[in-house]
Amino acid sequence: MAKQLIGLTKPPARKKPFSEMSEAELTAYCDQQFESNCLKAKIGKWHPHELRHSAATLMLATGTPLQVVSAVLGHASIRITGDVYGHVLDPQRQDAADALAGVLYG
Repeated sequence: MAKQLIGLTKPPARKKPFSEMSEAELTAYCDQQFESNCLKAKIGKWHPHELRHSAATLMLATGTPLQVVSAVLGHASIRITGDVYGHVLDPQRQDAADALAGVLYG
């Protein structure tokens, strides 16, 4: 029902099955389908990796421990997560986190 409400449709036929696609072909196909569905849902042009960053930022901004976010993202080390997203933990950036939450949650 949700798919019908936002106008998502079955993806077009592929020239070959997923099992026969190279990693590059599969990535390109999935990216194209994702972008197409975002546009149909009228949420703008998004790339899957942008959602990953948004999710990590929101988890940290709402108090999820850095170690948990690191595990969710599959980082080899918590240091990677801290280096990329550490700014979110800075109390002086709370206004930015509040603004992002306001945009996303109204």
